[in-house]
Amino acid sequence: MKIFAKTLGKVLHKPSLFPVPKFILKLVMGESASAILASQKVKPEALLKAGFKFNYEDLELALIDLLKK
Repeated sequence: MKIFAKTLGKVLHKPSLFPVPKFILKLVMGESASAILASQKVKPEALLKAGFKFNYEDLELALIDLLKK
């Protein structure tokens, strides 16, 4: 969660002093919030070995594309 908040702040050119409170994330995202709140780092080794191609190399690039106006 800390990495996500810091990266989002960087992309938005805003300070990321505080992560989003859990209850707000749950309110906005519903059941999907549990995936973010779990804070587990995932390594996609099996996907990469199978030839899966990600649209974005990292979180920052994904957020830049998703949040562009």
